[in-house]
Amino acid sequence: MSMTTIELYNSLREKFGDNQAHILTEYIETKIEATIEKETKELATKNDVGAIRTEMAQMEVRLIKWLVGIAFTGICVLSGVVFTIVKYYKP
Repeated sequence: MSMTTIELYNSLREKFGDNQAHILTEYIETKIEATIEKETKELATKNDVGAIRTEMAQMEVRLIKWLVGIAFTGICVLSGVVFTIVKYYKP
């Protein structure tokens, strides 16, 4: 249920009077604005998302480089082991 500020004020005025209704309405508006401001500070903008995508792409390139390097090293080690076994294995 959505309620406008005027509807809130009128509802409070009937129960508490003009002065109290005005004070309560201002207090509630202040709290709502503070909550909205707090929540929107944590939202990501398009620039934030673009920066994260760029960082992720760079990280992907680095990971691929490491993967290729580790695979090459593994192949070299395995080739050395096979070469050593073939060279020194005498049936």
